[in-house]
Amino acid sequence: MYSAVVRQHALDLINSGDSLRSVSMLTGINRTTLREWRDNPERVQAARTYCPRCGDEPVLPEPRADYAYLLGLYLGDGCISVGGSPSKGVWRLRILCADAWPGLVQECVRTLRSVRPTSKVMLQQKPGCQEVSSYSRHWPCLFPQHGLGKKHLRQIELQPW
Repeated sequence: MYSAVVRQHALDLINSGDSLRSVSMLTGINRTTLREWRDNPERVQAARTYCPRCGDEPVLPEPRADYAYLLGLYLGDGCISVGGSPSKGVWRLRILCADAWPGLVQECVRTLRSVRPTSKVMLQQKPGCQEVSSYSRHWPCLFPQHGLGKKHLRQIELQPW
């Protein structure tokens, strides 16, 4: 994750006519990342808000209706776990959607993309359901209800955002 200052410096270099290769060599940022920033500036900017929990950049729970729906999915049939290497601090949100409910998977995917536009959403068919998952450093920030043990035994509180 790069800071807004580093991102803006790289974009300024690209906009001034420097090639992706030269900007990559100068800044140390991967060309694929630079291309993504150049080609999709609205996606990059949409996800860059202040995180109320960890103080890092991305995350305020917006749009509120989609966040509330996603919170309900998480509390009902979802879980957050360490995704990949624990040292990288990336988390995986998984929500199981029953095949018996038409449209649920599509709505879950739409909501995930709305709340975290820069995070990829993956689907995996399981017996009788589909697992919808997404990786982000900020799932625990968005869902402070996350913790050890069973969800129904934890205290569920709304945060003063």
